[in-house]
Amino acid sequence: MMSEGVLCAGRARTLEYVALWADARGVFVARSQQWDSGVGPDKRVATRFLFNDGQQWRLWHEELTPVSPDRPQIRPRVRLTGFEGGPLILYGDLTCGLLTVQAAGSDCGIKERVSDVAVVGPKEAYAVTDNTVYRFDGVAWQKLDVLDKPGRVQARAIWANSELIAVAANDQQIYFKPAAASRFELQPGVPAGDYLALWGRNASDIWAGTSGGQIAHYSQGKWKTEGWIDPPLTDCQMEYKRDVLGMWGTRDVVYAYSERRVLRLSGGEQEVASFCRRGTRIADVKGRGSEEVFIAIVDNAKETACGNFFIVWYDGMTLRQF
Repeated sequence: MMSEGVLCAGRARTLEYVALWADARGVFVARSQQWDSGVGPDKRVATRFLFNDGQQWRLWHEELTPVSPDRPQIRPRVRLTGFEGGPLILYGDLTCGLLTVQAAGSDCGIKERVSDVAVVGPKEAYAVTDNTVYRFDGVAWQKLDVLDKPGRVQARAIWANSELIAVAANDQQIYFKPAAASRFELQPGVPAGDYLALWGRNASDIWAGTSGGQIAHYSQGKWKTEGWIDPPLTDCQMEYKRDVLGMWGTRDVVYAYSERRVLRLSGGEQEVASFCRRGTRIADVKGRGSEEVFIAIVDNAKETACGNFFIVWYDGMTLRQF
């Protein structure tokens, strides 16, 4: 996918989050910015949605999206996904946990904080909060199942296809619900860790990542540890978090990323990108195919006219600014 110009969005005074989504239409970016209400000192967070269809970047939509006052961390966790050719879904540490967004406006689908969303088809998607899984049936979001009592489980990632729904959570907890089952079941033999990320190539080939950087793999009906997103011993002396922040993939390959490193998994581990500079971090990774992957990078180390974040395109071999 080519573009006539790289992203030049201007520097945000307070850049709290950047999130990516891509489909056949092109690449979407959701970035936070301060919203000036014009009344007194009220400064609230808005999300500006940018879009590139292979020609150039343009403003797609802008939405007032206040960050939840009881968010669990200083830097809010806000993510973007969408229906192929349809609405986008913005979710996370917002006053509305899940927003369905179109160019003309938005609708609040789930009020409570949403940890992750998995879109299966044009009229089917799943979302997970700390302990509850929701299903979208093409019209509305409805509760599907409760994983456990509040406080016992903190779900952070969900993946689904037509055969299986999988949820990753804290304290060695990964849940499966096959299509024929009525409830989610806790999986045995999961390597220890608090799981933050999850992606499956199919229902029998699933990858997961922990807050400590461990990568686990489910294959042939068993879980095992495959490695680390960032080796404990590294040349980089910067204080990066080693959490596996997210995963994305296709039927052929899975990508995992931390604040400083992107790995290509399955078929042999391969480093795609890595950074070792104060103020620079990877914010999101999404794509349109196994060799058309986009990486959002926040760079507070450099002052540029085009802002403090940029997008990199990985074509399976090389990286280039998009």
